[in-house]
Amino acid sequence: MIEQPTGLILTGDLTLNGEKESLDQMTQTLAPLKKVGIFVFAIPGNHDIHNGWARKFTQDQQLVAHQISPSDFKTAFSDGYEFSVSQDAHSLSYAVDLATYRLVFVDSNLYSETFSKEAPITQG
Repeated sequence: MIEQPTGLILTGDLTLNGEKESLDQMTQTLAPLKKVGIFVFAIPGNHDIHNGWARKFTQDQQLVAHQISPSDFKTAFSDGYEFSVSQDAHSLSYAVDLATYRLVFVDSNLYSETFSKEAPITQG
């Protein structure tokens, strides 16, 4: 019998400048893991949520793209939020009990609550 991991942990800056299409593609890529029962836990990086740099490229044109909202992120990486034992009301932080461990995912990012035209906040 081949053992498989219980879960996969992804730790931020998961998308191309917070572009929603990039998130959707990642979700499709990870779908086979979820299908066989491997949890996918993620926390956003400072470039993932409401990033004013979100762009899509068509030939030689750079166009503003749909940005990822906190709600989009929670939907894409629902395992962490669905199975959490605790969630922070003011960020995307959460905690999950897995076997004998409590995993704490801390969202220390600063991002707007709405669509942004600004560069992501990168200083601490």
